[in-house]
Amino acid sequence: MTLALILAIISLAGFIILRSAKLFFIQLLLVISIFATELAGINVLPTALGIIQILLGAFFIFKFIKAIDRNYQLVLEKTHQIPSELTSRGANGTQSSFI
Repeated sequence: MTLALILAIISLAGFIILRSAKLFFIQLLLVISIFATELAGINVLPTALGIIQILLGAFFIFKFIKAIDRNYQLVLEKTHQIPSELTSRGANGTQSSFI
């Protein structure tokens, strides 16, 4: 359960970094429901929510690594070290969310 809560806190901050409001609110609701079921004394539901939290944390890590790779590719393109793909045809390589 502790691992799930640590992942929850990291994921909350990470979804802010990745600029994904939808996943941030899903994560927030999941954390609140984990605490609520823990305080209510329901023993089975926090385990299931913890597993969902771990899966959501793994999804966050995957998307975070993809965002880092995309940023590195943008740097290489803008310094003319690789051919332009993300910045071709007038695009400047920006995007509103990394999810």
